[in-house]
Amino acid sequence: MSSDWYIDQREARRARGTFVPTPAASLADEFIQKRIRFGVSTLWQGEPSRTLDFMRGIADQYALNAGRHTIADAAEADPAAAQWRRVLGGSTECDFCQGLARQTFTPGNSDEGRKFHPYDGCVAVPVFT
Repeated sequence: MSSDWYIDQREARRARGTFVPTPAASLADEFIQKRIRFGVSTLWQGEPSRTLDFMRGIADQYALNAGRHTIADAAEADPAAAQWRRVLGGSTECDFCQGLARQTFTPGNSDEGRKFHPYDGCVAVPVFT
């Protein structure tokens, strides 16, 4: 789905040449399991609502990150783009996200821009030349 959206953006902006994005790699199972174990640990502390909030947040984060990273990877590899920006998309954005939304990311400087957090409504958007 993200790859299709990227191609649509290229066409809408009349980007030169052709480019086919590759879907981003999935997170390692052990990383996800570690986060889930951490999240459910609050069940034994008598805070089930905190557990549910945490699990909802990471489920949302992991589901959206695949698309975000597909777009960022494609923009960095596409000769017609080679950069991307972070666009705010949530109802309430934190200071971290607001600061990153002012920047453009390129290969070699995008690590900070790729840090999305639970309940983060930001998206990656290619910048075509």
